Amino acid sequence: FDHNIEVPSNKFSVNMNFQTNVNHIYAIGQACIYPNRPNLIVVAQAEASIAIKTIANEIRKARLNK
Repeated sequence: FDHNIEVPSNKFSVNMNFQTNVNHIYAIGQACIYPNRPNLIVVAQAEASIAIKTIANEIRKARLNK
């Protein structure tokens, strides 16, 4: 698959919801990069919570638009 995902420094660039530049593709933990990110497991756990909430909201919106 060629989705043209931006991967600087072998890590995915993400926005504040941990979305990559490709729809429906997320990255958390050591797979992502953003300014001033501390390399701690608790940070990855928080990132996962945010990403999951964003994904759940996208699914909910898609179901409502059917």
